[in-house]
Amino acid sequence: MTRRVIQHQAISASAGTGKTYQLAHRYIRLMANDVDPDRICALTFSRKAAGEIFESIIKYLVEASTDDGRAKHTASEINTPRFTKDGFLGLLRMFTDNLQRLHIGTLDSFIVGVVRAFPNELGVPPDFQVLDTGGPSAAELMQSVLSRIFDPHCVDRKAAEEFMEAFELATYGSEEKTFGRILSEFIVSNRRWYQLLPDETQWGNPETIWPDGTGWMHEVKDVDAAVAELDELIVSGRFSGRFETALRMVIQTAADYTESSRWDPALDRSVVFSNLVQDPGLGKRALKVKYGSSQFEFNARESGLLERILRNLISVELNRGLRQTRGIYRVLAQYEKFYDETMRRTGKLTFDDAQYLLTEGNAYSGGLVLSRKRETEGRLYIDYRLDARLDHWLIDEFQDTSDLQWASIRNLIHELVQDNSGRRSFFYVGDVKQAIHAWRGGNSDLFGQILARYGNAIGVSRLDTSYRSCRTVLDVVNKVFGGLDKKGGSPPGAADKWNAIWQEHKSHEKIADQPGFVALVEPALGEGGEKPGPDDIRRLTARVLQEIDPVRRGIEVAVLVRTNNEGRAVADYLRRECPTLPVVHEGVAAINDDMVVSLLLALVKFAGHPGDERSWRCLQMSPLSKHVADRQTACLAMLESIHRDGFRLFLKEWGKRLNSEVGLNPYGQKRLADLLDAAEDFEASGSVECSEFVRFIDEYMIHETAGSNAVRVMTVHQSKGLGFDAVILPQLMQWGSGKSGIMLGRNSENLPVWTLRMPRKAVAAQDEVLRTQLEDTANAAFFEDLCGLYVGMTRAKQALYMVTSYPGKSSKAFTAAAFLKERLLGCTNPESGPDGEIAGEQCGILYEHGDRGWFEMRRIADEQRTAEPTATLPHDFCRKQSSTRRAERIEPSGEEEIVVDAAGLFNPESADIREFGIAIHELFQKVEWIGETDVTAIIDEWQKTTSVTGRVKEDVCKQFKLCMEAEEIRGCLSRPGDNVELWREKGFETFVNGRLMAGTFDRVIIFKDEHGRAVKARIIDYKSSLVDSNDLSAMKSRSGRYAPQMKAYRDALSRILRLESESIELLLLFTRIQRAHVMQA
Repeated sequence: MTRRVIQHQAISASAGTGKTYQLAHRYIRLMANDVDPDRICALTFSRKAAGEIFESIIKYLVEASTDDGRAKHTASEINTPRFTKDGFLGLLRMFTDNLQRLHIGTLDSFIVGVVRAFPNELGVPPDFQVLDTGGPSAAELMQSVLSRIFDPHCVDRKAAEEFMEAFELATYGSEEKTFGRILSEFIVSNRRWYQLLPDETQWGNPETIWPDGTGWMHEVKDVDAAVAELDELIVSGRFSGRFETALRMVIQTAADYTESSRWDPALDRSVVFSNLVQDPGLGKRALKVKYGSSQFEFNARESGLLERILRNLISVELNRGLRQTRGIYRVLAQYEKFYDETMRRTGKLTFDDAQYLLTEGNAYSGGLVLSRKRETEGRLYIDYRLDARLDHWLIDEFQDTSDLQWASIRNLIHELVQDNSGRRSFFYVGDVKQAIHAWRGGNSDLFGQILARYGNAIGVSRLDTSYRSCRTVLDVVNKVFGGLDKKGGSPPGAADKWNAIWQEHKSHEKIADQPGFVALVEPALGEGGEKPGPDDIRRLTARVLQEIDPVRRGIEVAVLVRTNNEGRAVADYLRRECPTLPVVHEGVAAINDDMVVSLLLALVKFAGHPGDERSWRCLQMSPLSKHVADRQTACLAMLESIHRDGFRLFLKEWGKRLNSEVGLNPYGQKRLADLLDAAEDFEASGSVECSEFVRFIDEYMIHETAGSNAVRVMTVHQSKGLGFDAVILPQLMQWGSGKSGIMLGRNSENLPVWTLRMPRKAVAAQDEVLRTQLEDTANAAFFEDLCGLYVGMTRAKQALYMVTSYPGKSSKAFTAAAFLKERLLGCTNPESGPDGEIAGEQCGILYEHGDRGWFEMRRIADEQRTAEPTATLPHDFCRKQSSTRRAERIEPSGEEEIVVDAAGLFNPESADIREFGIAIHELFQKVEWIGETDVTAIIDEWQKTTSVTGRVKEDVCKQFKLCMEAEEIRGCLSRPGDNVELWREKGFETFVNGRLMAGTFDRVIIFKDEHGRAVKARIIDYKSSLVDSNDLSAMKSRSGRYAPQMKAYRDALSRILRLESESIELLLLFTRIQRAHVMQA
C-alpha cells in the first residue's frame, strides 16, 4: 500500500466534542497508512487519560473489525474509505502484537524514560527514584536540602549567613509566620521561576526590563525642599479639611519613604493618592484632582512639586523590588546548588526535575536538548537510546502544557515540523477555553503560538458539537460566554482573547432534545435583611438535591467547588442535612484527621524522641497505656521493632492491639489501612528515621473515590473530562485564580525573558512596561477564571444549578456570581429575583431556562425502558481477602545473621559506627577503577557535602586512604581487562524462588565475551566491621555471618544476568583492616 502524506494538525475541541475520539482515530489512521505502532508517540497529562486513549483505540478497532457498518464509518473517519473489516482486523493484530513497544502514556513518564536513557549525560544515577511533585516524598527531600543548608557540617558559616541575608532581603515585609513555614512556602512558590530563568541577568535587571530606560528609577533630590515649598503654597483654608488632611498624609508618607520603610496600607485606600498617581498630567501641567463630589486644582508648579515627592516613593519602591528580585535569585540559586547535589547523590528527583534536566538550563549537561539528528552538537540523539524512531507525535490536552514541559520537547517538535519528507507528523488537540492549570505552570498561549510560528505547515480544525450536553444547557453556555462585552466587568484583553477563540456550541442531534433545565438561584435574605452566608448557600444546595432525589431516580449529580477545603465543608454539611443521601467528597485528604492515626503517630514520635513529653502523655492517657507502662523499656522495644520490621509491620501490630482494646469503628479501620499503605510507600525510601516518617505522613494525601449512586463533591479541576446528569455550582462568590508575587516578562515568541517581584499595583501602574505587565497579569487571571467557570458549566448533561448569594447593596466586587448575573440578567447586582421555592425552602430564582421538572420526565422515560438484569456482588465483597497473593519481599541485607542489642541503638559509639559504615560506602561508591582515580579529589568533594561529625569524618578519611594504598584492596578495585562492565551502588528488584528480592549491590564486575554477553561476574561487598587483621580464623568467622546475605546477592545477580551461580565470585572487602576475603561457593 502506498503511504500517504499525513499533514501536521491541530484540533481545537470544545467541551464534550470528543478529543479522545479524535486522537484515537488519528492513531488508527497512521497505522492504516503503514506506520508501525512503535513509531507513534501518544502523550497526555494523566494516567487515567492515557488509559482512555489506549482503550479507545482497542474499542474502535474491535468494533470496525467485527461490524461492516462500523468498519465503513471508521474508514470514513480516517479518510481511507476502502478499508474493510479484514483491514481493521489486521490493524488490531498489529496493535496487540506490539503492546510492549507502544508509546502511549503521560508526558511526564515519557520525559522520565528519556532521562533514564541518558543518566550519564544528564548527571543522575541510572537507578534514580521519581517522586511526585508536591507529594510527601518530594516535601521530605526539600526539607533535607534545607537542613543541609543550615548544617555547619555541610555549609560553612559564611555561606549560611549569605543565604539568610538573601532570604531576609527577598521576604522583607512578608506576613509573619514561622521561619520554617515561610522558607518552605517561598521555595515552593518561586522555584519554577528559577527553572524557567536560570540566568542571573534576567532577575531584577533594569537593563533587561527597561531596555529603553525609565524615568522613575532616577534618584530624587531635595524632597524636603519640595515638601517645604508645597506646604507654603497649600495655605490653610484653601481646600476642605478632609481633602487637606488626606493630601498631607500622602505628601508626608511619600516624602519620608526610604528603603527601610514599610508600605502604609492607607495609601492603597487613599483616593487622593490614587487620583494623583494615575493622572497623566502629574508634573507636566496643572491638575484637577477629584475627591468625593468636588474637584481641587493645582497649578503647574504645584503639580511639579507633587510629582517630585511622589517620584521618591515610586523610585524607592521600584528599586526595592529590583533588590528583592535579585535576593530571590540568590536564595533560589543557593538552594538549587544544594538541591542539585542532593538529587544526584540520593538519586531522588521529581517529575519537574526530570523536565528541567532536559532543558537548556541544566548546567551539568551544558544545556543538552533532545534531537532526532545524529551527531549534532548540543543534542541528545534519542533514537538509539530509546531503541525507537518516533516519527509521529500525538499530544492530548495541549492547553495544559507547561513552559518547562514544552522546553523539554520543543526541539524535537521543531525538527519534526520542519521535516518536509512527509514521513513524520505532529498532531495536538486541546481546548484553550479549558486551560485551568496555570497555577501549576500550564501555558495556554502555546496552543496558538505554535500555529503562529509554523503558519500553514499545521492545519487547524474546530469542533463545537457537543456529545455531552443537551440544547437547554448549551443555550445558557452560549448566552454566558458568547460575545463578551468589554464595557462590562470583563478586562478588555481577556474578553478579546476569549472572543477570538469562541464559537457557538451546538448539541448533537441524538441528545439535543433531552429534557433539561438551568437555574441561577440564591438564598433568601435573613429576617432583618442580613446577607446570606456560606451555610445558607450549602442549605440551598441540599434543597436542590432533595428536589431532584437523585438516588431514587438514578441521576448522576456532581457538586463542583473551587477548593478541597470547600469540598470537605460542603460534603459534611450535605451529610448532616440529607442523612439518607450518600455523599462522597472526591478531593484529596490528609490521613491524620483521625484519632487512630494520631495515636499511632504518637508511638512513632515517642520511639524516635523518648524525651517528647507530649507524645508520652498522649500514650499514657490512651487505651494503649498498659502496653507502655515502663517508659524506657517501651521506647527501646518500639525502636528496635521499627529498625527490625519497618514502619508498616510495627504499625500493623500496634493497630491490632488498639483494635483489641477499643474496637475500631469502620472509619478508624479505614484510616488504619490508609496509614499502613502510606508506611509501605515510605519504606521505598529505605529510611527508618522516625521524624522523617512523621513528616511524610503529615504531607501524605489520598484521593477519596465515589461509591455507587452517591452525590459526588469534587473540585472543578477534578471534574475535567467527566460529565454528569446534573451539576450544582455553589462556590461562585469569588473568582478562583490565585495571585502570583512575580512578574514574568515574555518576548514576542512567548519565551520568558525577565522577572521582577511584583511592586505595589499603584506603583507599577506608573511605569509603561510594568503597567502593561499588570494588565497582562489581570487578563490572564480573569481568562483562567472564565475557563474554570466554563469547565464547571459544561460538565452538565441535562441540568445546571448555579447557587449565588446577594453580596450587599454597595458591593462592587466582580465575582463569578456578578459575571453570571451581568450576562444573564444585564445587571451585576440585582437586589432580588422572583420569589421561589425549592423543596420547601424560600429562595430567589434569578434566572431559569428549560423545564424545571426535567427529572420527573427522566424518571418516566426510565420506567418505560425494560430493565436488564445486572450482575451484583455479595454485600461483603469488599471485606473478603483477595485471592491474589502478594509476593513476599526480602532484602539481602536483611539476611545478615547479626544480633543487635536494642540499648546499643542509643549508644553514641554505636551511632558513630553506623555513621562510619554509611560514610565509607559513599567514598567507595566514587571509585571506578583505582588506576584512574584521584583519591584526594574524591575525599575533598565528599568532605564538602557530607553531614557526618568531625571525629567520624577524620576516621573515615584516614581509613579510606589506607584502603586506597593497600595492595590487596587495590587489586580488587583495579580494572581486570577491557571487556568488562562495572556496577557501583546498583539497586535491583527481581524474583527469586517466588519471592521479590530488592537491594543494592555495592560493586559488581561483569566479564563479557566478544559478543558482549556476560560470562562471569564478581560481587564485592564492603564491610566496615572491626576484625583482627592478624587472626585469619576471626575473619573467616565474621565472613560466615555474611554468608546468607552474599548468597542472596548471588541468587539475584544470577537471575538478572542469567548466569550459573558457579560463575559468580563473592568477595568481602573489610575496610578497617584493608583485607579482602573470597567466600567459597
